[in-house]
Order: sequence, then structure tokens, then C-alpha cells
Amino acid sequence: MLGLKGICIYDFDKYIGAQVKKIKNEVVNKYIPIPRIGMTQISPPLYDFEDFSLDLSEFLHKPANTKAYLQSLQDARDSFALPGVGNFEPSEEPKRFIVRLISRKPYVDYSKYSDLLWKLVDEVYEHYEKQYGNDGVKNIFLLYQKDIVDKIYAQMAKNMTIKEGLYKELVLDEKRANYSQDYKFEEEADLYGSFKSDIRKVLFVGIEKGVFDTAKFDSRPELIFARIIDKKSSSTLKWLRPKQDEFDLKYEFKGEYHNYYPDFVVETEDNRFLVEVKGLDKLNDPQVIEKKKRGKAYCKIVSEWATLAGSKPWKYLFIPETAINETMTFDYFVANCVY
Repeated sequence: MLGLKGICIYDFDKYIGAQVKKIKNEVVNKYIPIPRIGMTQISPPLYDFEDFSLDLSEFLHKPANTKAYLQSLQDARDSFALPGVGNFEPSEEPKRFIVRLISRKPYVDYSKYSDLLWKLVDEVYEHYEKQYGNDGVKNIFLLYQKDIVDKIYAQMAKNMTIKEGLYKELVLDEKRANYSQDYKFEEEADLYGSFKSDIRKVLFVGIEKGVFDTAKFDSRPELIFARIIDKKSSSTLKWLRPKQDEFDLKYEFKGEYHNYYPDFVVETEDNRFLVEVKGLDKLNDPQVIEKKKRGKAYCKIVSEWATLAGSKPWKYLFIPETAINETMTFDYFVANCVY
């Protein structure tokens, strides 16, 4: 039995299912993937301790009467711990013990700073030895080891330099959807039709290749460019008027950071394009030049990533408004306006 347009009734459910699947695929796949980039640290900060001599005026310790207590430690196998300080083994050379404790502090690499550590500990040792003799300095190093280590390290920290780690902009992920926009408008017109209002107040409909079927434009050259890339005969597959937060691109101008909002994103069989349309009077504007640099940098970064990820490379199109007219093709712009 035959039904709608010769389709067998028994196959009707199958036909409807196929059509729903087709439409679903068209809707789901109608987006242009947008790589999201961000600053990524590729090497950690470098910490370095400069050579210096200690300010010994901070080291005011005096030997304490510990004869009775130390008498029980004649056996070198014994050890003790004073409240709030580390363990000290009488059999260990006092200076070596202090050096070992300092080398446990953050950023102190013994293999790199051993000469500095021994120099500083020697300075403290000689400072106390001159005042209290060999037994006195050992007494001080035994009882005040933690405070001595902290004081030495505090002065090392004042003579520490920090070199920033290396940062690089890299692709963090790729957004698999585009943001729709809620437009305010006074007039609705077909993309190829006429209109009466200020172009910025017109919502254009009837778009075929756009990710969305409506769009607004800031100038007539932008509208004409949209007509060119929307034609069935155009080499374009999809295009988008990106929402302001579609890209998180910032550029520096006169010491301040600004957001950069591209005019169009266009996809072809082999490439994706970031497109900027500018009036003749703006081509040499310093801020526009900085935007152009930012757009080019973005395309370079994501193209390097795309090569590894098996995705399409990106190119930057900077098109003067005077170069746009209805007879042009998108291929012409690719051949003449890529930066």
C-alpha cells in the first residue's frame, strides 16, 4: 500500500525517523568550533640566592649551663630533642648539621648553593667562637639550632631573586557550540532585500549558510560581505556573526587591555577564517593595527594546535570596506586579504 508521495505506509515510520535524524544532524552540526586560548605556564619561576655576607648583629645567643644535661650524652649513640628544636646528634659536626637543616628550606638546592651555605654557617660559627670559644659555639649551635637556621634563611630570602617562569598562549579547548544572540530591532528584512531603517536597527532573515538564520550588521559593506559568503555558489560552508563573548581575545593599547570582537567567522572546506571589515579611514588607526596583530596572533596559535589536533587551520582576513562589492567572491578575499 502506498501513502504520501509513493512511500509505502509500512515504511512511513522508518521514513519519518530518517528525516528527524537528518534534521537533527543538520542542527547539531551547524556550528563553527571556536578554539579557546589562554596563558599557560610552560616553565616554573626560577629562584636564585645571591652571594652575600650575614648581618651578624642579629645573632645574640649565649651559651647555657647544660653540663649536667650533656653528661648523659657521652655515648655517641644517644641523642635528645629540646622543645621546639630539631634533633642534634653530638657525634655530628655542628656546622654540617646546621647546613643540612638550611638545605631543607624551600628553594634551597644544596647541590647548587653548598658554597654559599657553608660560607654563611662559617660566619656564624666564627662569630660565636670568637666570643665564647670552641665549647661555647658548640653549646649555642646545640641549643639554638632552629633559631640560627631561621635567621640565616631569613637573610638568604632577602637576597633571593625570582625570575618569572615562561608563559605561552596555548589552546585550552575547542567549543563545540556557538552563542545565539537576542537582537533588538525595528525592522525585519530579507538578507538580499531592501530596508528603510538605519541598517543597525534591521534584523536580517533568510540566511542559508549562517550558523544562525538571522543577523544584524553595523554597515552596508558588512551586509554585502554577508551576502557574498551566504550565496550557494560561494566556497563557504558556514559563517557566523560572533557574539561578543564568543572569543576571549584581549589586546594592549596605550597601557590598557581591551576586548577584541571579530566581525565574522567563516568556514570553508579546508580552512576557518577570522574576518575583520574596516572603513578606509580606519586602516592606519593605531588601535585598529593592534587589533589586527591580535587577530593574526590568534590564528597563528590555533593553527599550530590544529596541525597536531587534525583540525582546520585558521587564517586572518582584514578587508577594507572599499574592496567589497556584490560582484566579489569569497575566494577573491582569501587571495588578496589574508594576513
